[in-house]
Amino acid sequence: MVDIGCGSGQHAEFLQERGEVVAIDVSPGAVEATRNRGVEDVRVMDMFEMDFRPDRFRSALLSGTQLGLAHSLAGVHRLLSELARITDEEGVAVVDNYDPTDLAPDDLLGYRSDPRRGIAHRTFHFEYDRDGEREVGRTLHFVLFSPERLRDVTVGMPWRVAEIQPREGFYKAVLRKEKR
Repeated sequence: MVDIGCGSGQHAEFLQERGEVVAIDVSPGAVEATRNRGVEDVRVMDMFEMDFRPDRFRSALLSGTQLGLAHSLAGVHRLLSELARITDEEGVAVVDNYDPTDLAPDDLLGYRSDPRRGIAHRTFHFEYDRDGEREVGRTLHFVLFSPERLRDVTVGMPWRVAEIQPREGFYKAVLRKEKR
């Protein structure tokens, strides 16, 4: 399994106890934290430039709304295409996102509406006071999309949305490759 955007490594640690996992994150600090948890195979890698051979993994995990960092539905399509490339013919991907059709705009920091049904955006940055100096982190932009829009994105791809697990304003989705 590949844990994409592993953060501090709590999922990777859990997965490693049950089998092989490769954890990746664009942040060297996150990779160090994951390594400190004892995860053996953790790499600094951008999810938009993954350097894995085709069919390398049986499954992929993108937990933490990373899929939304693709900025647009076309970007999500490209990222899911890359996941299809690195997963084998029985591939499974678990992804999550906020559902703008089940979310009040005031419920989410940085919420930005979109005129298209089932789509919104989230844009924000963090500001820090470090030793009396104001630091501003990079601006993050997420595309938020409903489960129906996720189904739209997978049309014509090897993926099908096999399961949606809704929670208030949020959902997890299990994608499975179609047998061809």
